[in-house]
Amino acid sequence: MNRPIPSDQALIPASIPIQLDGKPVEKITAFLFDQGGNDDPATLLANANKSFVGSYVLGMGFTFDDTNPDATSYC
Repeated sequence: MNRPIPSDQALIPASIPIQLDGKPVEKITAFLFDQGGNDDPATLLANANKSFVGSYVLGMGFTFDDTNPDATSYC
């Protein structure tokens, strides 16, 4: 059963040293930098409609035949 922690017993996270490239840092962002935010980068309008490919399927991938008893046998 989950119970709220009384305010006089609040948990304080342990101070864990963080390093980036062997140097101590205060934080590591989503982009693996020690400074800046975690927001998505701005779109480069100069490149609009020039490089988007989308999905480009090159093969069947990992497939197997459910109707073949030899392919679905259990040990």
